[in-house]
Order: sequence, then C-alpha cells, then structure tokens
Amino acid sequence: MAAIELDIGDVRVRIGAGAKASIVIGGDSGVEGALVIGPTGTVRVMVATKPVDFRKGMEGLAALVREAMGADPFCGTVYVFRAKRADRVKLIFWDGTGMVLVAKRLEDGKFVGPACRTRSCG
Repeated sequence: MAAIELDIGDVRVRIGAGAKASIVIGGDSGVEGALVIGPTGTVRVMVATKPVDFRKGMEGLAALVREAMGADPFCGTVYVFRAKRADRVKLIFWDGTGMVLVAKRLEDGKFVGPACRTRSCG
C-alpha cells in the first residue's frame, strides 16, 4: 500500500510507506526520468484557516508557522495556506534536505477547505 499517491495527468505515481529518499525517481511508475519531490513516510498536514498575504515566500510562511501557530516548520509537517481569493494555495514543508514551497493557482473554481476565521474572507 502506498503512503503517497499522486495523479499526474493519466499517470499515477506511488511512493511506498518504506521510501527513505525525499526525491523519488519514477521507474516503473510510467514517468521515465521524472522527479517527484515530496515528504516521505506518514505525513501530518496542517491547514491554516485564516487567509495569508500571498506575497509571502518560503521564509515568511515559515515565520507564520513559528509565530502564529507555535510550531516547527522544519519538523516534516506540510503546512497549507490559502489566499483571500480561494483560487490559490501554498504549501511549505521540510523534506530533510531543505525547505520546499509549492504554489498552485486554479484557472477555474476555488479550493474548498476549513471555514475561514475572518469576516473579510473572499
């Protein structure tokens, strides 16, 4: 059973629960020579319920994790943040070799997540 499964187009990439490397090179996954960067093993995911300023980069979001959440951004947990306009999310996590920042903007639709905790949410 896979610990992480990613669907990329019509290809499913599986990263086994026993995987030790933080960078997995697709072999029999059908993605020849592709690199998948992500956390390994069991992953804890924390989702911020308050939108953040999306001008913040990796360091700014890591500071939010430390100061506002009282957590360690280097513990391997994936931290998910969304913009006021719910069409954008950013994820940060420590993969064992460095901090990773992932950003996604939807062309159509909005991300659905926990209820927003401010009156000005969009």
